[in-house]
Amino acid sequence: MIVSHRYKFIFIKTSKAAGTSLEIALSQYCDDGDIVTPLSKKDEATRQALGYQGPRHYREPLGELALGAVAPLANHSGAKHARKFLGEKVWCEYFKFCVVRNPWDRFLSFYHWRYPSEHRPSATDVLVSTEANKLIKLGYELYTQDGEVLVDQLLRYENLGAEITQLAPRLGLPGPLQLPLAKGSHRPKSSRVDDLSLSEKLMIQKLCEREIRLLGYSFPL
Repeated sequence: MIVSHRYKFIFIKTSKAAGTSLEIALSQYCDDGDIVTPLSKKDEATRQALGYQGPRHYREPLGELALGAVAPLANHSGAKHARKFLGEKVWCEYFKFCVVRNPWDRFLSFYHWRYPSEHRPSATDVLVSTEANKLIKLGYELYTQDGEVLVDQLLRYENLGAEITQLAPRLGLPGPLQLPLAKGSHRPKSSRVDDLSLSEKLMIQKLCEREIRLLGYSFPL
């Protein structure tokens, strides 16, 4: 997660939707006063090598909660938690956004990232396990509350290049956003949604039905 006070934006980071790459890219426009949550050791090394701002102020709540007890922000903190941490004034004044992704494609990205070994369980085994719930907890539930979308814009992963090009001037950034490659090497290029069985596609549809309905994704034939 990133909160920029200079450019007045809040980036909510969903999982397996280029979030780390975008977070690193946004870090170049952060300064010592902004809120930047920690990444993994490898990704922090990438951010440091690029000379971008590292973790800052994610344990220091703002506004009316500054003197109260509130959990620190984390890499995948949701909009509901961020709103409490930042206070209503910041939350309402700042531009809030995240990236969403086709749930079937996102599952495959999660699957190969979570189980990189050639001896990985089947997609069906993962979908019937509690691991599959992370698709919701680190996706739909991060940017909604009781079915209401809490952010101002949902960027589409499928059109991220164009979305990012339009985002930079919307945020008032002085330059473009160049996304470094992060966590993109786990999934084989040959892995496609078509490889999922019909039953697996249906399981993903059931699991992510609220997000599919909200975003208008079509069932893969």
